[in-house]
Amino acid sequence: AQKIVVVSPTMKKEFSEITDTSISVIPNGFDETDFPELTYQKSLKFNLTHVGMLTATRNPENLWKALSELRNEISDFKKNFKLHLVGKIDASIQYEIKKNKIENLIEVSDYVPHSEVVKIQQNSEALLLIVNNTPNANLILTGKLFEYLAARRPIICISPLKGDVSEVLADSGSGTVILYNEKSSLKNEIMRLYNLWM
Repeated sequence: AQKIVVVSPTMKKEFSEITDTSISVIPNGFDETDFPELTYQKSLKFNLTHVGMLTATRNPENLWKALSELRNEISDFKKNFKLHLVGKIDASIQYEIKKNKIENLIEVSDYVPHSEVVKIQQNSEALLLIVNNTPNANLILTGKLFEYLAARRPIICISPLKGDVSEVLADSGSGTVILYNEKSSLKNEIMRLYNLWM
């Protein structure tokens, strides 16, 4: 018998509305051997880390604005905060970073071996997950999410809408989803984690 395999519960629901074919969900995951048990140690800076490519459809303009405002509103934020972008970033994102004058808050690592990425994730104060700002965003359940879960650090997810990622983060208590247009919520969540670090 034919069977359809999908990677998220929402995708299964959408397919089941248009077919009678049996549907199985096989989600992404992570290899436990890639994530040795590490004891988190507080860093000298609050490190918020994003791993992976940042494309034009994954450009959270309110993040750049929020960081600019936090830099101006909090006296030591510029000294204590770092957003580490691991991977290639689109020219539109480079433009937004310069426009908001936050270059001094950001470190970009173009390429890092996976074994090193794992250590960076585990030693970050928080991890940033950005879902593509596209109509099918609620269906996106990336392998990166599961690697972030394996790192056992708080996750800030920026997404155009609620979906399967929201459910995974809520069920696991691992982080929160903030919509692309919710700048104040994003600022509050960064500040909450920053104050815990302080």
